[in-house]
This record gives sequence, C-alpha cells and structure tokens, in this order.
Amino acid sequence: MQFEITNRWTGKVQFTAEIEADENTDAHLKIGLAAIWAVKTGAYLGGAYLGGAYLGGANLGGANLGGAYLGGAYLGGANLGGANLEDKSKPTGERPILILGPLGSRCAYLTVYRTDQGLRVKAGCFFGSDTDFLKAVTETHGTGKHATDYAAAIAFARIALAEEPVKED
Repeated sequence: MQFEITNRWTGKVQFTAEIEADENTDAHLKIGLAAIWAVKTGAYLGGAYLGGAYLGGANLGGANLGGAYLGGAYLGGANLGGANLEDKSKPTGERPILILGPLGSRCAYLTVYRTDQGLRVKAGCFFGSDTDFLKAVTETHGTGKHATDYAAAIAFARIALAEEPVKED
C-alpha cells in the first residue's frame, strides 16, 4: 500500500512510501512506517507533517527534521541522535524531546528539545531558544494566562530535560 507524507505548509506530497499495511491499519502507524522508511532511504523530511505518527523505537538518527510537525507523535524509545532541527542543532541523549499541550491561544502543542546548543522550542511558527521563546511570549501575551502557562511549561521542560534520566531497573 502506498502512503504519502505531505509538507505541512504546502500540502504537497513530500515522500511516498510503499508500506505493508491495509486499509484497516491505524493512520498513526501508517505515517510512522512511512517516516521510518523515509529516514532509511535518506529522504528529506524538513517541513513534513508527522503529527500523531507512531515512531516508538524508530531510529531517526541523521534525519533532517527542520520544520517538521511532530505534535502528538509517539516517540517513546525513538533515537533522534544526529537528527537536524531547524537551526542545525542536534538533539542529545536518549530522551531529548518533551511535548506539552494543548497550550496557548491556539490550543497547540509546545515541543522542547535538549540539543547540543541548549534547549530549543517549537511552537507554531516559532523555533528558537527557550529564552527567546519566553521573550516572544511576553511580547505577544504580556502577563496573561497564556504567558503564565508557557512560562510554567518552559520551567518544567528545563527541569525535565536538564540531564539524562537515571535508568531504573
């Protein structure tokens, strides 16, 4: 069965994968299988819509994910080592990503990455450092509810992504 990954901005087909699935296979699994195949073949996934994709245990190392939408994607056990984000920063560690939401005026998801260049935040069209994000939030929302929620989310992300989690037996 063919499955297409589209660009999140243009809606145009960005990658087509031939996957072993039928019409009854869950859409989250289909997009996950297509994304895994895209990475294996070296396809460019910058700007790809991967929302809700099941990517548990996937090796996404080396993938170019700049501008890709991962909101709601399941990334448990996924290897993001060597993947490139929008600013060429690279996720670090076994669990370099935290997705929180829905938040803000658009009830969207906030994605925070631990990278070799510090924390990087993706929210709507914003991508940048955690500090720059909080400045942008203050400019947009002042000290209102959305600003308070975003500040709390960043505070949590800073703690959660501060270091590698201790592996428990």
